[in-house]
Order: sequence, then structure tokens, then C-alpha cells
Amino acid sequence: MLKDYPDVDKYYFKEILSEQEEQYLVEHFAVFTEYMFEHIQSHELGVVFNAPGEWSSLVPYLLEKQDGKLLIPASDKGKEFAGLGKCEVTVGYGYSAAAIEALAKGDTIHYTDVGASLTDTLLNSLKSSSDVSSAASAFLKNVPSGTFDAAIFEVQDTPIACFAAIHRLVKDGGEILMCLSKAQLLSNENEELRQYIVRNGELQEAVQLPSGSILFHLSKKVNKTFVMAKALEKKAKMWGNVVDAEAFHEDVLLANTPEGEAQNICRRFSYDSLKEDMLLPAYYLDFPTEGAFVSEVADGPSEKVSSDDCSSEEVAVTLNELTDIFSGSEFCVSDLPLLNKNRFRHYWRVESPCVVFAASGQDIAVGYTKEHASILVPATLHVLIPKEGISAEYLASCLFRGSLRDQVLALVYGEGLSAKLPKGWETWVRIKCHTKEEQSAIVNEALQRDFARQKVINEEQSQAFIRSMHLRKHALSQNVAAFSSMFHTLERCMKDHYGNLKNEFKLSPVSDMTVEEAMSFLHENIGIIAERVAHLTDEQNWGDSENIEPQKFIEDYEKTHKDSRFEFQHMWEVFEPNCFHKDVVDPNTGKVLFKEGESMNLARFSQKALTQIFDDIIANAVAHGFTDRKRSDYTVRFRWAIDGLRMHIDVSNNGSPVPDDVDTKRILDYGYSSSLNQNGHGGLGGGEIAELMHKFGGDVTVISTPKEVFTVTYRLSLPVASLY
Repeated sequence: MLKDYPDVDKYYFKEILSEQEEQYLVEHFAVFTEYMFEHIQSHELGVVFNAPGEWSSLVPYLLEKQDGKLLIPASDKGKEFAGLGKCEVTVGYGYSAAAIEALAKGDTIHYTDVGASLTDTLLNSLKSSSDVSSAASAFLKNVPSGTFDAAIFEVQDTPIACFAAIHRLVKDGGEILMCLSKAQLLSNENEELRQYIVRNGELQEAVQLPSGSILFHLSKKVNKTFVMAKALEKKAKMWGNVVDAEAFHEDVLLANTPEGEAQNICRRFSYDSLKEDMLLPAYYLDFPTEGAFVSEVADGPSEKVSSDDCSSEEVAVTLNELTDIFSGSEFCVSDLPLLNKNRFRHYWRVESPCVVFAASGQDIAVGYTKEHASILVPATLHVLIPKEGISAEYLASCLFRGSLRDQVLALVYGEGLSAKLPKGWETWVRIKCHTKEEQSAIVNEALQRDFARQKVINEEQSQAFIRSMHLRKHALSQNVAAFSSMFHTLERCMKDHYGNLKNEFKLSPVSDMTVEEAMSFLHENIGIIAERVAHLTDEQNWGDSENIEPQKFIEDYEKTHKDSRFEFQHMWEVFEPNCFHKDVVDPNTGKVLFKEGESMNLARFSQKALTQIFDDIIANAVAHGFTDRKRSDYTVRFRWAIDGLRMHIDVSNNGSPVPDDVDTKRILDYGYSSSLNQNGHGGLGGGEIAELMHKFGGDVTVISTPKEVFTVTYRLSLPVASLY
């Protein structure tokens, strides 16, 4: 097995395994190899190409010619050609693993190892030439054009150059499987690539993957039709999620049935209907074909200015003024903050009623004004200025739910505050045409929905408050009962000692507790009762929301809350600061937009409230999770990430898992405690966490992972703050 691979036989050492073990390994090498690759979590990545990890299972379903010459710039350990016929495969990165996979399965495949040179030549040629065609020609320049029957690749960088280089090497009539991220597909930089695919009639299929990336099946011939599809199902593997190819195949077979048409999973179209600058499957499968385009009912802003051109008396909308609740989305111009002249920024100047929104991931935050007044809107936000006959509040209400919202979210790409909509998105998105009366009715319906939702929330909070009062009463009653019992015991002890008490006296012949310990118990319980009464009656002042840099806040918390019962751990290194590593300069003016050291991601929340939330989470971990006194490895772990327009902070612990019979949602009910009947605990923590998160526009979920090292995680979702 190793004789054909002299470069790797140096890793073979005799006598590490017995003869029987070696023989077993040889006889079951395919099983061993599959297990080994299942448990390798890292991918071999190229400089320009990625391995087709998520979609390698789809290759046998899509590739028509499966017995010719196949080019794979970066292989996913050979998974992408598993199930194909007798191919002659040229592999770049990941060659060794691909070769082992083929040997293990007995595939008769010939390999040509071109190694790192496969992508290095393309990268070097791109650096030395601004001409994509000449750079692509230098890629495998010793290999004649049209050598391969098919090529399989995922683009990591420079999509146009990668496509041009691969395209040259595939023969006429050959096939290309190319995967692009959603951002790569929709960005302005790749307009030339989109137009080339459309104009040359090479698109055969486009499949939207669970991650949002798009897999293109291209053929170097003119196609009369094309297929748009969505691969919705995925399987969890050790190295990540992969497309469930069998489920996808079944969905494709259902495409022409009524059930399949209702789900809009897969449809064939005439090539005449392919838009020159739109290759996103969701557009063809999900977008409405009736109604007016957004560009027909609203204008975009036209006056772009810099902060240098503006007066310090002008006011600006920021992300902090936008919301995800329609009834709270109208803003007053007089309440907007003054422009910060200390920062150079680009703005839209708007002087009429308008809608301002930000979109990222699955989140949309919206604000609108009906005033005719001059405001500045950061150029990173989107502005709609309603045309005559269209009201701003109607446009805003449509962004909170329904088709308009779904279409916008389908087109948005990028993450967090850097998320974008493609150029000309207003000409792709449609909105139903409504009269003024119908618009007013839609606005009223949106307000009624918010009112109904708030009514339900208020009712739930009222019921939770009643439950918490009963439970707090029960907890206080237990404290009082304990007090009463202790006083009776002390009275009996006093009688036994003829009215005299000393610290060292034992309370009774059957108890080891002394008078001193009993008095200490009473003092301690007085403190507990006082604290619980304070929680019943006092209204805390948590302060206003402010910008919070997550890493510094967490690190400061760790320093001030050290505890001998556990240690803190955070999932970032000193060399991974949440700040700009150098000045970010505006390319047109050369002026600094963000200074070196400034924070890149901020949350908008009350610092005092967030500190209390951390306190409650950790108190719950100590009380319910860190219960084994023999263990000395208890850990509270912090990590954070940006998801859409929210910042997630995960607070995890490696203590005892949540019991199987406990619903994690109930942990956040006010007044709930799994240990109430055991020790009189009032159950204040979980409810207080949820209440404080909601008070400042956040949310919280409890995640139970009993089979993982860290068994319980509180995921805190906070609004992100504007960087303007």
C-alpha cells in the first residue's frame, strides 16, 4: 500500500503494532480511514481555493461526466469524487488525504500531485499582473487549454481570476462545479463574473446551500434552460455540517409535483428568464413576480456629504435609534443626537419624511420620521424616501414582516455592521401596490399586532409576578419557620441551664450545634430575609444603555470577581483584540475613519445591569452546578460573537448538567427554582436575568449540552451599538 508513496513511508514504524493488529488494519483499512477522516476537524485550505467541505456529497448527483479527467484544486480528503467512475484526477491541496481515501475504497483513480504550486502560481501571477486573462493563463501554464473534462472548486479569494483560470483548462462541453459565498456572488466586484456566466449561456444549475453559499453547475456549451434549487437539509459531522445529498435528491424528484411546487425547492426556467446580474436561487424561487418594485414607490437618497461638510448643529440618525418593534420605530428629529464632528464619516442628507433601516443576517432594525426636516443618515444605513401617495409609516411597517422583509433579508450579505445590500437592490425587490386607505389599514394592523403581542407579554409578566410572589412568600415563610424553630430550641436550652446561656453550650443532647452557632445562624437568616424583602419592594436604578466593548468588560469582570471555587476562562487571546489594528482610511479623501485601537464591535446595554446578570448566572452555576466538592476544575467560560444586528455573549460552565426533567425555558421564569423545596431558595436569578435582558432590548436563552464539557450555557443577545 505504501510502496507507491515513498514520500510518506518514513512515517511507518515497525513493531508499534503486533502482526495481528497490522493484519486487522489492512483488512479493515476502509473502515479505519472513514473513522479517521470523520474525526479530523481541520481542513487543508489553499491560498486561493477552499476544499468543498459542505457540498462534496452533491458532486455525484450533479456531475454528468464521471469517468474523464477531473481537476480538483483543493480536495476535501477525496470525498468529492467518492462514488464517481474511473477518473483521472489532478489534485492540488489535500492530495495525500485524497490518495489514502481512494486506496482505502479500492478506487482505480490515477493522481497527479501538483501540490502547492497549483494555487501559488495563480496567486503570484495575480500579484504581478492586473490583467485577469494573463494571470489566469499563467495558472498551470504547462497544461494545455481544454485538458480536463470537469473541474471542482470553491473560491476563497479572487473569484473572477479563479473562474478564468479553471475555465481555460476545461474543454468545450466540459463541466465546472464552482462554489461562491453569498457575499462573493452579490458584491459589485464580481459583476463581470455574473455577466459572463449569463451571456455565454453556461449556467446549468445553481444550488443554494444551507450555509447560504451557492454552488454553480456550469457547462461550456450553450444551455436553453437552467435549474434553480435549494439544498435545505444537512447532516452534522465531526468537521461541520454537510449537505444531505439523499434528501436533496428526493426534493429534486418532487420538483414537478404539486408538493414540490408549493415548497419552491427546485424549478427549471427558460434561459430567456435569467437576469443578467442576478444568479441567486432564492430570487427565482421565492421572490414575487407581481407588485411594484421598491424603486417605483420610493427614492433613494441623492445628497451624500462628509462630516467636514456639515454643521455641528445638525442631527444624525444612528443604529441606536432603530428598533425591531414597529410601534416604537418612529423617531422625533428633535430627539436625535448632534453630529459628532470629531469623527470623519460619510452621510446621506435627507430633508423629507423617510425610512431608515439596517439589515444583517436575519435581523432588520427600522426607524422612520414623518417630519419635513433635515437629518443626516450614516452612509452604511439604507434610506427610503417615499414617493407621492406612499407614507413613511406604511413603508416602515412592511419591513417588519411579510414579503418585503423576506426579500431584503434574502439579498443582504456580510455580517454585523458591515452587512450590505447589492447595488440596485431596489429594482429586484417588489412590494404590493396599495391605496392610501389600504396603507392606513396595514399600519393599524401592525400597531394592533404590536399591541396584542405586548398584551400577551404583560399578561405573562403579570402571571410570572404572581407566581414569584407566591414563591417568595414561601421562601420567606421557610426562613421564618426556621427562625421560630431555632428560638424554641434556644428557649429549651435556656430552661435546661436555668436561664443562663453560654456560647459553648450545646443546644440539646442530640445536637452538636452550640449556642454561638445558633446565634450565627439567626444573624445570617436575618440578612437573607432583609435581602429578599428588598427584592420585593425596591426598584433598582440600572442606569441608561451605553456602549460596551465586550472583551474589556468581561476581562474587568473576571478581575473583580475572582472566586476560589472556580476559575474564569475567555475564548480569545491577548493578540486578538476587538479593535482596529491600524487606521482605517477613506479611499477617496485619505481621512481617517477609524483610528488604530478603536473598538470594532460594541454592544448597547446597561453596564450595571449586565454586571448583575453575570452575577446571577454565576450564582446559579455555583448553587446548582458546582456541587461536587471533590472537583477542583470548575470553570466559567465567556465567549462572544456578532450575529446579524445582535451581539451574543455566551456564559458557560462545566458543572453538573441541567436535569433531564427540567425545561430550560422554565429556568428563566420569574420565581422558578428547581431547589425551592429543598433549601427555600427564592428562584430570583433566572427571572431577573430574563427581566433585565428584556428591559434593555436584549434576550436570553439557556442551552443544555449534557454530553459536552461545558454543560450549561446562558446565551445573552444584546443590541449592537452604532460606530458612528
